[in-house]
Amino acid sequence: MHRKDFINILLITTALGIPSASLAEGGDMAFSVAGDGLWNAYAPASHSLVSSLDNMGAMAFELGHDRLGMAERDANARLTYLATAGLALAFFNRANSIFFGHEGSHFHFAHLTGRTEHRFVDHDDQSTVSYLDAYMRSLWSGQTKASAASKSPDASASDPVEIMWANNAGVNWQMAHSEIVMRENLLAGEGRITNAMPYLYNRFYPSFYALRDLKNDDDSGDLIDFRDWLESQHGEKDSLEKIATYSLIAMLASPATIDAATAGQDYVYGGELSYRPFGIDMGQGASLSWDIPTYANAMNFTIVPTVYLRSQGALADKFGADSVVLGAGIEFAVLGEDAQELSAYGAARWGKLSGEVELAAGDGSYASLGLSYEVSDILSLDLAAMHADGASLRGKRNLPQGGDQVWLGLSVNF
Repeated sequence: MHRKDFINILLITTALGIPSASLAEGGDMAFSVAGDGLWNAYAPASHSLVSSLDNMGAMAFELGHDRLGMAERDANARLTYLATAGLALAFFNRANSIFFGHEGSHFHFAHLTGRTEHRFVDHDDQSTVSYLDAYMRSLWSGQTKASAASKSPDASASDPVEIMWANNAGVNWQMAHSEIVMRENLLAGEGRITNAMPYLYNRFYPSFYALRDLKNDDDSGDLIDFRDWLESQHGEKDSLEKIATYSLIAMLASPATIDAATAGQDYVYGGELSYRPFGIDMGQGASLSWDIPTYANAMNFTIVPTVYLRSQGALADKFGADSVVLGAGIEFAVLGEDAQELSAYGAARWGKLSGEVELAAGDGSYASLGLSYEVSDILSLDLAAMHADGASLRGKRNLPQGGDQVWLGLSVNF
């Protein structure tokens, strides 16, 4: 990649329509600059935004790798580069997921239930923290050290169930983002060391959050509030311990975790920037894998074991595609109110065009269609269409207002 390409990336950022344009002002416009249109489609818009920012950081990392000749250097040199440039990239990835993903999703769910006035409230002195300060805190410490607070203009009370959905929206966004990274790697047939951190950090965060809340039991926290809700509404006991345990086991049982965790070792000792996702060879160019995400819904805590079949052979040829990924899963509750939801997933790539379809059915239904076309080496045009009806768990997490929603945007490729 040439230097002018990286500069173009910085210029393209302003064309993405993202909140960062007002973030630099340090005011309270970052999450309202795009109006209700952004809030209605915040799930696809925020995932696209965070991926775009992370891809920009990845380009910078690999540009440095190339310019410094790291492929030809020894393991000590690559370890030093990973511990400096890699750590800086990891901090950047973390801040993007926390600020635009986790905290933005709290605002997202609150906004759609009438709590449209948003601000960050400092944990220590209860003062208002500007969005710029909140982002910078996320960059340096991984925490905003402030609560994402929302209220309605007339100070009216909100439905406690909707409040709990908003409370859990942050950890759920991070789990969903790790699913997106894992699925993209499967479809591409490779992961990169630069997206190992976005996967690992977002996949591990629910466990980390539960363990942190266990340590700081006297403080308020998303999962402390969720624990109290599960105990008062559903009679659960030791919910935080169980959430941490289920999340850790599910994460470690997902092959993508091992893939991402060993990417650093492959880079240091072999200079490898990419890795091949785990898959059991099924013959004819097909492989089998699985994933086990977990989610904190308003009424329960669920796990979603999902099996994936990836093909670059006979199956892909039937669709005239370069690669195809098919998945099927079941979401069920391990804490709280009983629930079951079946899901199906399909994705394919045809040169510069890729598409995906997701369906879920339980007490309600959810359907989504995503299309992405690479208009250049560094820019894609993306379309997302979603429909949610009834009490679908996946539908509520991705489209909390229900109904139909279409989103069109630009994203940065890598």
